[in-house]
Amino acid sequence: MLVKSLSDKYPDIKLENVTNIRFDLANTLGLEISKVFIYEGDTLIHNYVGDDLTSRNFQYKILNSACGVCLAKPTLIIGDCKYCAGKYCGKHRLPEEHYCSRLDDCKQFSRSKNTAKLMAESLRTVKV
Repeated sequence: MLVKSLSDKYPDIKLENVTNIRFDLANTLGLEISKVFIYEGDTLIHNYVGDDLTSRNFQYKILNSACGVCLAKPTLIIGDCKYCAGKYCGKHRLPEEHYCSRLDDCKQFSRSKNTAKLMAESLRTVKV
């Protein structure tokens, strides 16, 4: 399957055995998935997974300064995801909103942080 570039800066890429077009293209180019955007005609496709990939015409675009989901301008400081290192707008800055690839790590970190806080605040009985 041939995926054409929408700019002269990057080459057209031939992908084989595609399971997730955006993820596979990002891996082939050696880029973060948040910088790769897939289009079919004029339509932005967030993540295309399907069997009929060969009959469709996909193009890709690499954007360094755009939200990883909607192409809006990333929000400074709070738009940086500390789990996947992607840059996101105010609407997609939370890991749940941009479908963070490391969402499980985020949840585990939050649980351990909350457990430590609860244990520090637990009541202790003192014998007099």
